[in-house]
Amino acid sequence: MPLLSTRFRATSSSRLFDSSLVVRRATRISISLIAILVIAACGGNRESTGSSGGGVSSPTGVTAATATGPATATAGDRFMLDASQSTVASGTATYRWTQTAPAGASQTSTSEQPTFNAPNSIDALVFDLTVTDEDGGTDTTSIQVNVVEDTTGAYFVSQTDGDDATADGSIAMPYQTIRAALVASNGLAFPADLYIQGVLDANRDCDASASAFYDETAGLLVAEFGISVYGGFDADWRRDLTDCRPEIRGRTETLEFRDVNEPTMLSGVRIRTLIPRTPGGAPDLGALESRVVELFGVRVIGGGDKLTIEFADIDVEDWDLGFVGPGSAAVFADGIDQLEIFDSVIRAGRSGEGVSGASGVPPFSRAGNGTNGETRNTTVSSATSIVPATVTPDAPGGVASLCPGPAASTDGELGGRAALAYTRPVFALAQEAGDARGCAPSVAAAAAGPNSQTIPFGVTTPISTEARAQSGQDGCDGAAGAFGSLPPAGAILSVASTIPEFRSQNGQSGTWGAPGIGGGGGGSAAVLRAVNVAVRATIGSGGTGGAGGCGGAPGLGGDGASASAAILLNETNEVTVRCNILATGGGGRGGSGGLGQLGQEGGFGGGGGIDRNIANLFAGDGGDGGDGGEGGDGAAGQGGDSYAVVIAGAMASELTYERNVLDLGSGGQSGDGTSVGLSGSLFLGTNLPANFDVIPADAGARRNLPATTSPPTAPNCPAR
Repeated sequence: MPLLSTRFRATSSSRLFDSSLVVRRATRISISLIAILVIAACGGNRESTGSSGGGVSSPTGVTAATATGPATATAGDRFMLDASQSTVASGTATYRWTQTAPAGASQTSTSEQPTFNAPNSIDALVFDLTVTDEDGGTDTTSIQVNVVEDTTGAYFVSQTDGDDATADGSIAMPYQTIRAALVASNGLAFPADLYIQGVLDANRDCDASASAFYDETAGLLVAEFGISVYGGFDADWRRDLTDCRPEIRGRTETLEFRDVNEPTMLSGVRIRTLIPRTPGGAPDLGALESRVVELFGVRVIGGGDKLTIEFADIDVEDWDLGFVGPGSAAVFADGIDQLEIFDSVIRAGRSGEGVSGASGVPPFSRAGNGTNGETRNTTVSSATSIVPATVTPDAPGGVASLCPGPAASTDGELGGRAALAYTRPVFALAQEAGDARGCAPSVAAAAAGPNSQTIPFGVTTPISTEARAQSGQDGCDGAAGAFGSLPPAGAILSVASTIPEFRSQNGQSGTWGAPGIGGGGGGSAAVLRAVNVAVRATIGSGGTGGAGGCGGAPGLGGDGASASAAILLNETNEVTVRCNILATGGGGRGGSGGLGQLGQEGGFGGGGGIDRNIANLFAGDGGDGGDGGEGGDGAAGQGGDSYAVVIAGAMASELTYERNVLDLGSGGQSGDGTSVGLSGSLFLGTNLPANFDVIPADAGARRNLPATTSPPTAPNCPAR
């Protein structure tokens, strides 16, 4: 979205900045009036202009006015101009100095070498010099002096006229890039300041086209130890905040102030932070973290003094819809004593979406199956004294898988055994029920075939011809896991290592499905018949139960989206936010909740022993294991919040917050679309001290007004 580029007033000069800016340079070498006189007597300094002539009588008989003096002057100091190199056609010269810019200036002098007062503002002063000879012949010229914070640390930047390779930072030899000027400034033993010219077109007018900007996307710009940044200079280095504010483009984060330990200014610039993109043009999360705020226009880290932001447009590009991304703050300050933002447009971009919760791990293959029962046929003659015969399951019931969830499923149970024993003259036939499991240990076991039988040896009639045992009971399915719940709207705020986390809450994850119960074992069966003088027995064991399935994995909750905040403040003592347009692109959508997965299927029960050839014998089948319960779905994350000002921290004491126009995007939708994040004027962190004060008390209600036009118009604010 383009910058909300609305100027509050057309002006050629900055407002009066804090008078402490004059005092703050006490650590530098002061340029006194005596020093200026010495320099002028020696022909000027690196910034001087004018020719080297100098008598009052012109050898050519022409009256010519020549004005010389410094190209720059320190704010609040006195500086000297010089007319001594002027010539006159006759007699003695008279001089008239008149200040013509900025508008309303009134300084005049009739001295040949007058001294003038530099204002406590960054500006360009223009003086007309009129020289008159005794015969009334006159000539007029003009001279310009640029007022800077301190002439010993003034670095000028011109994309059009500068050259980083040869620059010394003067008006005559400026840097071409802001980065090069900052590198030079950061290396000084005293604070320096930058003065940035607007990009010029072929006619040397300030270029307002979309292609006219300082491209600083290669990396973060860092201003350390009180470096001020001033923009809004035309081709002649005169201040024009209406047409000549330079646009500075960065990526992810554009400009960072560190260790603000003396009064510092950011004035008359347009800062545009672009989001990182892939070669194909999509937003590139890359190394960024979606759970924190990582898109900044200006970041301020530490310092015991004051940063003032004025006449600035600071804008962060919107994160594309439908893409996971971080939060956005146009201005973020952490650990600075004082911050004032005045007469500026401050806009945070739309934050990215939250990460969707992961779905549960797909189910395993079916749980362990039970083993089949066996059969055996035995014939006993009268000559045999002892013929024991037993059929038992040859393996345990189905073995449960090692479940990843909090509860384990159960193994299947054993089937019943069948046995034949003969001790002359009696046969004994025994059958057993299968071991119980089913839905609960209290369920009855699968019954065996007909009751155990004993017969005397030598009986020739059939005793039994068929036996059927009961099958084991199937194991019960596990219960489904619970669904996660959607969190309430409202952001949480914390800052660690100067990285703010200001985002909505995550959705709750679902719970694991309960495991299934193992199947019961089948009962055994036996058939006993007399054949001539022998006895034939057919016996079969029951099948074992299948193992229960593991419970299904739950879906994880979706992440809450990060917020969009025009101004985000942490541990900042005194803050003034007055007469600005504060805007946001709105909060991102929360992440969707993950789906719970189906539980593991229970194992099949083993088949009971069967014999249809010699006897109709059917031992009981083992019961199937119960399926694991389905995991619960995760809940969606809440949508990101959208606030004009966010402030938190135990060091914060006071916020003056008034006469701002608010143009706020809405809170983002939750991942399931059922609710939205919050949007509002002011967010107060829970860790603010008890005596924290908002001035005026009704700042959030009446002193800050919603936007009624697009782009919004500025509030009616008097100059300070």
